[in-house]
Amino acid sequence: MPRESRKRGKQVKKRGISNEQVCIGTGIDNDGRIIMEMVCNGRIIGEKPEKLYDGRLCAGTIIITDSLSSYESLSEKLKLRHKQIPTGKHMDGGFSLSCVNSLHSRFKTWMRRFNGVSTKHLANYLVWFKWLEGG
Repeated sequence: MPRESRKRGKQVKKRGISNEQVCIGTGIDNDGRIIMEMVCNGRIIGEKPEKLYDGRLCAGTIIITDSLSSYESLSEKLKLRHKQIPTGKHMDGGFSLSCVNSLHSRFKTWMRRFNGVSTKHLANYLVWFKWLEGG
């Protein structure tokens, strides 16, 4: 990941999602299979979601996402059925983001014990976490 290293214990200089933070593309299905990989720095835009999910999702699969516009082009290119949950909501009709939000929460709780990890080794931690989760 092309970004300057940050010394241990130092805070990021920018608030919110910025290029100082690593984006981890995440997905989980009803059977508990997990996709978690480093995608880029900052917000996931352009064709990066397509590179992550291409070959992993069958045509016609329903994906439930937040309101980020990159997912619209992903669903068109990979021929997926797409349900977007509006900003500020976690549920719309029978569709919910609770499964992936729960995965994020478990990952963040698990990572706290390490007091921060380097970007260089983050991919190994992601594999370790997926193995522990059984996905």
